[in-house]
Amino acid sequence: MGVNASSNRKIFSSKMILILNNKLQHHHVKIEQKTRNAFIYCILVLISFSCFKERRSDKAGEKMQDFVISISDYARGIDNDFIVIPQNGIELAYNYLDPNDGINSSYLSAVDGFGIEELFYNGTGLAPDERLPMLQELKGSKTIMVAEYVAQDANISDAISQNSNEGFLCFARANANYDYQ
Repeated sequence: MGVNASSNRKIFSSKMILILNNKLQHHHVKIEQKTRNAFIYCILVLISFSCFKERRSDKAGEKMQDFVISISDYARGIDNDFIVIPQNGIELAYNYLDPNDGINSSYLSAVDGFGIEELFYNGTGLAPDERLPMLQELKGSKTIMVAEYVAQDANISDAISQNSNEGFLCFARANANYDYQ
């Protein structure tokens, strides 16, 4: 993982801590701050984990599926409206991490959508990879949100258009907003 990706995740993680903490406080969740922080940390571990980018064993992926389901069950036990959106790792939506083995219905029930980074753009245009067919299959049941890094402002509308054509929501970030600021 490069320096940009690492710093990007740190900034994203910091923002997620604030968002999750505010969400828990907004709904007047009565849990100790230590428990709240531990819960938020677990969410951040989930967000930063990506089986897809760094091939992991099927066993680790299956453990992550169980972990996401457990987080979702716990959070929704406190607040039925709690939203769980994993970032990357789209193959976790499938049995044995393989689209040929069908959708993992327990995992799909545990999440509200999927966050994906750099599907069509990573500074410059990218050829769609193996994630696209998986996302196309899942878009009918879950919201797909894609953060595209577009190096030139002139390509922002193309990034938005490509995602829109697929039925995905797009957040195009340019050089001035690489770290979601």
